[in-house]
Amino acid sequence: MNAEAKDCIVFEDSVAGVQAANIATMTSIGIGEKEVLHEAVFCFQDFTFIDDTFIKKLID
Repeated sequence: MNAEAKDCIVFEDSVAGVQAANIATMTSIGIGEKEVLHEAVFCFQDFTFIDDTFIKKLID
């Protein structure tokens, strides 16, 4: 895809996945319990909590 890591968005439901995204300087979005995925830049209980406005702001 020829994308730089800083321009990538990772949706993850595991601590290891969030940590890997953060180490790679990608934007990490945790999907699940905030207490578990607290290292994510953003965290949502599930995908239904993510609205269009959030996605538009994220990619701008």
